[in-house]
Amino acid sequence: MTVQLVVESVVLDEQGAVTAVSGPYGTISAPTAVALVHFDAVTFIAGPVLATVRLLHRPAGLSLYCNWDGTARNNLRDLPPSVP
Repeated sequence: MTVQLVVESVVLDEQGAVTAVSGPYGTISAPTAVALVHFDAVTFIAGPVLATVRLLHRPAGLSLYCNWDGTARNNLRDLPPSVP
C-alpha cells in the first residue's frame, strides 16, 4: 500500500528548483522524494486541492512537479518556503 504524504512547504535552490519537500513528517530531499514516488512507496499531494505530485522527466533527470491551477507551471514553487 502506498503512503500518502501532504507537502506543506518546499526548499528551493537559487534557480528556483525544488530541492526538498516538507510536512508533518519532516523534510525529505528531492532525490529521496523522487525515488519514493518512482518506486510507488509514497504519493505526495500538495496545494489547495491536494493535487498529486508527479515526476517530470528533464534532461538533467527526474524532478518533482505538481500543478493544481491548470497552468503549465510547477505549483510546488507557490508553497511556503521551509528551512532546509
